[in-house]
Amino acid sequence: MKPFTLFSTTLFAILFIYTHVLGEVKTIQLIVDEFWFILALFPFSLLLFYSKYKVKHYEVTIPVQTMTFKTSVIFFLFFEVIDYFNQDGFEGMISQWFFYWIMGLLSLCLIETVTNFKIYKLSQLKKPQ
Repeated sequence: MKPFTLFSTTLFAILFIYTHVLGEVKTIQLIVDEFWFILALFPFSLLLFYSKYKVKHYEVTIPVQTMTFKTSVIFFLFFEVIDYFNQDGFEGMISQWFFYWIMGLLSLCLIETVTNFKIYKLSQLKKPQ
């Protein structure tokens, strides 16, 4: 599954569950509480798009590691058990989902940018001078 599809699907699922379990007011409050993290996504996204633009003509020579859906679910369940006990039950647990989603996007942007940078540097080394 492509990361964009995975993150889009999970965002809609999170918002759907939030609005039905917590209500619209609490959902909006949770999103507003994560404002600084959402704001941090913009420079990382710009950096990612710039790095993709720089390497779009180069051949990929680094094996790209992708996280499978099974691995994602295992990590998610592990942290959900921890959050259930640390955040005082079900509502506290699901209130962390949006935060995890943003952190996942930030890490995806960083990993992709570093991979693109490695591809670019390797292609510069292989270029005949």
